Amino acid sequence: MNREEKLADDYLKNIYNNVLFEPDGNIPPDFLINNDIAVEVRRLNQHKIISGKYQPLDNKSLSIFHSIEKAIESIKSENNNCYIVSIDFEQPIDIRFIKKEIINRLKQFLGNPVPLPCKIEINDSFSFEIYPAEPKYSSTFILGAMNDLDNGGFILSLLIKNINICIDEKTEKIQRYRNKYRIWWLILIDTIGYGSYKSEINSIKSKLVIDPVWSKIIILNTLNGEFIAEIT
Repeated sequence: MNREEKLADDYLKNIYNNVLFEPDGNIPPDFLINNDIAVEVRRLNQHKIISGKYQPLDNKSLSIFHSIEKAIESIKSENNNCYIVSIDFEQPIDIRFIKKEIINRLKQFLGNPVPLPCKIEINDSFSFEIYPAEPKYSSTFILGAMNDLDNGGFILSLLIKNINICIDEKTEKIQRYRNKYRIWWLILIDTIGYGSYKSEINSIKSKLVIDPVWSKIIILNTLNGEFIAEIT
């Protein structure tokens, strides 16, 4: 179970008693509620076109992502506090320098905590924010998201574009299985807006193209798994 699935699992089990993970094995759905509602889970992140296809930006920088993730999760603290680290960057970056600086700055934070959330700038092209997280992870610091500022834009347009991409991708993925279950839900773990758009959810909904197979789309915050919005 990856981190997005864990957040969805916690959310669903807080509401429903009968929640199964991967009821049919490593194929859709990710979860089954009350033997009737099939649920798929996906990270809601930014994409760009690479070789004619939409690719997640965090796949483009996959080696950078894993390198930084490994570095920050190696930092240990004696207390039980957990934190989410969200990174903003512009390429190119010096990964060795960045890793060293992130580790130093996070250790400084542990030694002298400041009110959260807080933003730390390493240089003009790389900064990160620290948010409190529920103390349920094995590491003190968890990498929540990496945002490529070269591909940014207004938050609502980014959300609309990338929610539609996620819907299309998941709709295609479940085609072979959609008739097996009567109801399908899609849970998106938001790493773009962190729920800052709650008041605009009706505007976002009006611009989405949702396949009828999805009875409900639920958006959760990647920082803490909290409910952001429901689109039906």
